[in-house]
Amino acid sequence: MDEQLRELQRVQAELSDERDDLIDEHADLKRKYNTVNDKLFAHSSASARNIKALQDQLAATKQDAADRLADVQRLQAELDETIASKTESIRRAQDELNSKVLREELHKQLASFKKLEAENARLHADLRVLRPRAQQTEVLREEKLALEKRLHHADAFREQAARLQAEVDAARAERAQWCVTK
Repeated sequence: MDEQLRELQRVQAELSDERDDLIDEHADLKRKYNTVNDKLFAHSSASARNIKALQDQLAATKQDAADRLADVQRLQAELDETIASKTESIRRAQDELNSKVLREELHKQLASFKKLEAENARLHADLRVLRPRAQQTEVLREEKLALEKRLHHADAFREQAARLQAEVDAARAERAQWCVTK
């Protein structure tokens, strides 16, 4: 029994040492836990502050982006309005220019048409005078041709008459000579 008692005392001493070691280890772990917990709390607080700052920065950035988008949309609307206004004024100016060019061209065409009408009237007047002259000239030409034909026939008759006269003269001369020689 003594031995058992010694054994139990030894076990008790071991358990007591083990308990002291566990208490020391527990105290170390508690200190480490508290240190880690304090660090985590500090980190959590810093993270919360960072998150809050980032959220504030995000909200400000969103507001700035919304303001800039509104500015861009306003500027785009102004630009569209300016482009529409410029396009309309350019179209009006182009229409005015086209109208002016058309008016000038119409005036030129009208002046040219009036010149042509005047020239046509003058030519018709000339035609009324010249047509009878041309007809008279044609009649005279035909008469001339007829007269030339008659003249040609008359020349032929004259030549024939001259030849016949020469033959008659030759025949008289021959007869006269014949009469003289007989």
